[in-house]
Parts: sequence; structure tokens; C-alpha cells
Amino acid sequence: MLARTAIVFVVACVHLILAACDLAPNASDTPNVSQLPLRSSCIVGYRLLWGDDEPYAPEVINGMSVDLPSELHSIRPNGIAMPDKRTKLYMIFGSNCERRQAMSDRLVAYWKRTIPNYPQTEFIEGLITPSVDTIDVKGMNWSD
Repeated sequence: MLARTAIVFVVACVHLILAACDLAPNASDTPNVSQLPLRSSCIVGYRLLWGDDEPYAPEVINGMSVDLPSELHSIRPNGIAMPDKRTKLYMIFGSNCERRQAMSDRLVAYWKRTIPNYPQTEFIEGLITPSVDTIDVKGMNWSD
């Protein structure tokens, strides 16, 4: 009787282990951190040239927070920041980082068309280091 109980217990444990293995994430489903981009390779920046429109900055910022139309959902950034008195705009993307300038240019063009008093912009060339002075979003999309 004891032997039969032990066998049933072992079989039940094996079933539990096999079930747990089926629920565990597959290694191929989880991206390898070394394959993920650095945040700096996913950040873009623009100088905001307000001129006489600077008093409209709060209205412009509110306009940027409105939902994007469906045709722009695929290029939505993972974060947007204007850390230094609204003189610069930073965006970080979680995918397609090699296309970050083209995607951000489309967003800026959309905002210029749809938001009154949107300032002139100047693209900031080169890699931008993530920090509190630029944009400091973290997450699973990047290796750092």
C-alpha cells in the first residue's frame, strides 16, 4: 500500500513539473538583452525655436498630448520630454530605432499642421545620452 501511494505521489509530481514547464516562458520568446538597442540609439532631439510664440507653449504642449490619429499609432514614441524650459524636445522609441529620425519627423510635421503656434524646430544631430537633462525613460525595450 505504501509503495502504491509513493508511486502515485511521484507521478503527480512529474505531472506538476511538466505542467510548470509548459507555463514557463520559452527562451525564444524573451529577447536577449545583448540584442536590444541602447537607449541613446533610440532618442531624438529637436531645438524648439519659439520666437514670439513662446507664450503659447502651454497650449502647444497640451496639443501634443492629444491622441495621435490611427495612421501614426505605429510610430508613437515610448516617451516625450521637454526638460529645459521648453527649448528642446526629446523623444525615445522602443522599436525601429534605426528609423527614429524619420518617425519623429513625421510626428513633428503632424504637430506643426495641427497645433496652432507650434514652433519652428531644428533636429539635433548625433547620439543623445539619456539623462534627467534630456529624457530618462527605462524599460524592457533597451539593454541599458
